[in-house]
Amino acid sequence: MKTIGIMTWYAYRNYGTVLQAVALNDAISSMGYKALDIAYDPEIKNGHRKRKLSTRVLNRVRGSIPLTAEGRERAFDCYIHENLPVTSLVKTDDDFLKLNDQFDGFVCGSDQIWSPRCFDSRYYLDFVTTPEKKVAYGPSFGCDAIEDMKVRESIARLLSDFPHLSVREESGAKVVESITGSRPTVVMDPTLLLDSLRWASMIKPCVMPRRPYCLFYFLGSAKCNESAARKIAAARRMEVCIIPTLQKHRYSKGCIDTDIGPSEFLALIQGADLIMTDSFHGMVFSALFNKEFIAFERFDPHSADSQNTRIYNVLKLLGCNEVLLSREQIGAGRLPVRLSMDYAQINKRIAQERGKSMKYLREALLMAAGEGH
Repeated sequence: MKTIGIMTWYAYRNYGTVLQAVALNDAISSMGYKALDIAYDPEIKNGHRKRKLSTRVLNRVRGSIPLTAEGRERAFDCYIHENLPVTSLVKTDDDFLKLNDQFDGFVCGSDQIWSPRCFDSRYYLDFVTTPEKKVAYGPSFGCDAIEDMKVRESIARLLSDFPHLSVREESGAKVVESITGSRPTVVMDPTLLLDSLRWASMIKPCVMPRRPYCLFYFLGSAKCNESAARKIAAARRMEVCIIPTLQKHRYSKGCIDTDIGPSEFLALIQGADLIMTDSFHGMVFSALFNKEFIAFERFDPHSADSQNTRIYNVLKLLGCNEVLLSREQIGAGRLPVRLSMDYAQINKRIAQERGKSMKYLREALLMAAGEGH
């Protein structure tokens, strides 16, 4: 059995981050490979802790302090342990070089591992000594352009080593094309490679809210988004249930007070009657479970730091741009009460794109692992 090493984020206590890692590993394993995620903690890089500290200070000023809870941490650890096979911890340059003898091929992806805001060459497989073994599956830049010229030059050099190159969004394809002159393949986020039945098999029984309920899953701290969401839920006479992601959510009416790990997250989406979210993966799983949902812009669309491009791209992929409730619409008081979502068409689009993405991944792995010659 050929072995594949996967380089992606998986240890951050973010539901989408963990679930995309599980999905990519599962998809590669389903093709007959032994897949292991490489256990790398980017916080040990020089300067990373310093940057994260400055981010925490800025978040505190903005009232966006990330949620921390021991029970929640344990739930994440348990889910990763049960659903994601990983290597032993990789720390040093020598540790990384030794991986070349352990794996027949390597995949980097997905999530925002290629974000220029937290550039880390490890996620471009800089340690792989044989370029032919490299596959990029759906990394995201999380932006429309790379302004830092030094980072841009480093990325250009690293991308030139990839014989199999794909990105998650059209905007990412434009970034790569502007750097390399060649357009990469655009593939689906790994979470969309698995169908709802496969995801349902990874859910453990848990205590659920009474139905019907409207689920709030907001990563951002925009007050206008939560206010609009509450007005819509009230108009539908639905109980509000909040998955807390920020400390301030703990004091909000409707906040779920039990520890929510990835399994509980999936169960809450599967059981909801309506979902309000500014999260890319919140939208993805709402669609996979065929749920009515309303998408919000997490960032001010006029901000230079906006990462809304991921939201726009996934809604375009699904063919349901009409579920986006923009800041402009909220400001004008144009709030939808009920949406009609054509899941026959949405499911058809997902199935078609899933087939294309799996084909790319299968062919790339055959070549990378030396089986396609």
